Amino acid sequence: MTGCRPYCLKSREGSSDEYYRVIAGFAGRWLDSVRGPLTKPVAHFQTYLSWQASQPGTDKSAIYQRSFAEVAFELLALGVLLREHGGQALQFPQATAWVLTRLVETQDRLPLPVVEKPVKAARGLVQGLAGDAQRPDRFRGPVDELPFNAGAARVVLRLVRWLEAKGMPAQASRLEQWSEYLAGLDAQQAEAILARCLLLAEDFAADSQVVLGGYTQEVSQFITCAQSDARWRYDSGLVTRTQVEYHLGMLGTEILSRAYRARFQAAPRKLVVVPDCLCARSVRVTSAAGESCQAERTGLGGRCLGCTPACRVNGLAHLGEKHGFEVYILPDDMRGIGLSSCSQLQGVGVVGVSCALTNWDAGWQVTAGGIPAQGVLLDYAGCNSHWSEQGDTTDVNARKLLEVLGKEDLQPAQEAL
Repeated sequence: MTGCRPYCLKSREGSSDEYYRVIAGFAGRWLDSVRGPLTKPVAHFQTYLSWQASQPGTDKSAIYQRSFAEVAFELLALGVLLREHGGQALQFPQATAWVLTRLVETQDRLPLPVVEKPVKAARGLVQGLAGDAQRPDRFRGPVDELPFNAGAARVVLRLVRWLEAKGMPAQASRLEQWSEYLAGLDAQQAEAILARCLLLAEDFAADSQVVLGGYTQEVSQFITCAQSDARWRYDSGLVTRTQVEYHLGMLGTEILSRAYRARFQAAPRKLVVVPDCLCARSVRVTSAAGESCQAERTGLGGRCLGCTPACRVNGLAHLGEKHGFEVYILPDDMRGIGLSSCSQLQGVGVVGVSCALTNWDAGWQVTAGGIPAQGVLLDYAGCNSHWSEQGDTTDVNARKLLEVLGKEDLQPAQEAL
């Protein structure tokens, strides 16, 4: 880990307001630019989803009809992930991937400290023993130049298995649908779609660097530091993500929040989920002195009891009491909202607060469970689990949070925060 922050949304004035104006404009321009070239492939995939949903035994929550913007973003995500990790995925030992996936499933199924810590250690050990085959800097060539003759669907499936092994099941689940779709096309059509995805990724990498690069200028330095011990880290697939993947996450949160907006607004009950690195006394912030956070455990996460008046979560909880939303703390972004929690969240709209790399696919995760969601990014990443050796209490733009909750006329800077 390193002392630098891989991304920071705040300007020199100390606010991330300008970032939200920038990303809104960028998302609009990107969607306008791809609407023409992607109209036919998106429509074809939407037709496939409709057919798939009509088949007996299909999980309707996973195969739901998606908007143009959602499908276009999925094509971009597929292209970016293939561009950045296609070589790694194709060369990753399948036996190692199988073992790591089983460990990830165990960790998600039993999210208890007594299980989680040894499982994470085992994941790091298995990855380390895999050696150079999983090093993030070894296979950087374009995926279409690698010797792999099984076809486009198989290439995507290998990426899916790599994502599962790296602990990214939401991304894996969504892209597996694309592997199945490509498997039903003739080889030339399927390869043309992958080529289009890779071209999308190249254009996006260049355009996003110009617009968003100022927010992610320390990513390369962070990766250089993280790679020194990445071989034995369970989260190596997360902390070595590239600059364009941060930009993908920023765009994804914006696009998916727009797509889910109407359903979220219709939900009568609103819930905000925040990571514990926002807490003043979080165990993931080593600078926190005195007693640990006193949040009350509930079935939906920790509920703030106000143990520290200046705590950011305490301030959000007070805003929630005043304006009619609930605030819960989860230890690892939104991953604690699994499908087992969905029965408790009927009629609930969820706002997930997390870092730029994890927020967008958390939206995929909860949407698959039938929960309308919105995303707001942490202004910077800082917990000592992944991003900072000493651990820093993180921050979130409360004005943006209230806007998402339909409280645009409120000025949080003048309130309890």
